[in-house]
Amino acid sequence: MAIFCVISGLTALVFAILYFSLRHGIRDARRQFKDLKDLPVTNLRIHQAVPDKDLEKFLIDLNMELDEKQKLRIEYESKEHKLRQEIANISHDLRTPLTSIIGYLELMDDPDTTAGEQKHYVEIVRKRAKVLQSLITSFYDLSLIDSKDYRLNPQPLNVYEILCEVVLAFYEDFEKKEIRVHMDLQENLPLVNLDRNALVRIFTNLTQNALKYSKSCVIVSLKLTDNKVCFTFSNDTDLISIDEAPLVFDRTYVSDRARSHNNTGLGLNIAKALAQKSGGTMSSSYREGRFEIVTEFPLLSQTGGHTIL
Repeated sequence: MAIFCVISGLTALVFAILYFSLRHGIRDARRQFKDLKDLPVTNLRIHQAVPDKDLEKFLIDLNMELDEKQKLRIEYESKEHKLRQEIANISHDLRTPLTSIIGYLELMDDPDTTAGEQKHYVEIVRKRAKVLQSLITSFYDLSLIDSKDYRLNPQPLNVYEILCEVVLAFYEDFEKKEIRVHMDLQENLPLVNLDRNALVRIFTNLTQNALKYSKSCVIVSLKLTDNKVCFTFSNDTDLISIDEAPLVFDRTYVSDRARSHNNTGLGLNIAKALAQKSGGTMSSSYREGRFEIVTEFPLLSQTGGHTIL
């Protein structure tokens, strides 16, 4: 009987120790969780104060929740930062031509301004107004493309013909800037199932970018490689660096040298967004004095939805 009482007492003592240890572990975990959950950014996690398998599993799940919460918070802060940067860029880009327009309008009100000067100022105001209109249109187009309701209307297209039409439409502009254009285009490519307006916009934006920043030579190529239709725009320039090249598609990024050319960075952002929505890819690089943008669309079966062979 005495032995039974001793065993019972020891058992009760063990359970009591385990109970109070577990309570202590839970309290400690709650305290750690309370301290960590309100921290903006932290790599700290809840540690187990006492050995217990069930408590260990619970803390693993809790730490996973903390990891997910921190990930969401970082994503939110990143998006918020980008939004603030976009607003700052938009404000800057709209303010520049608008300030110029207001300045020349004030000059036109000056009684000492001659008729010839007024005519000259009107022409400048007209050009600045077109720049402003183009900016607003780009911002609006970008908002449409980003919308979930934006829909493409794919149809079988001859990429070769459309690329030639778009680039040749800028022939006089290249001539005025004394920029040579070399076109290395593979003919008789498969018809690609894409939205015509989207493809024209992609080609137009890439051509305008090459026209704006090329020093003397633009190379446009089109070929079929690795079961993909691939077209490349390459131009010589010193307005970008190797490190900056991958950033040109980011709407929040515009280099100081590019901004001096009245560039908002939206043209390439729109082009890449349209390429991706069409199932393609677009990448950029800079080496040996040449900036290059490569766009690819995969060739799939007719049932796959991209290309009719």
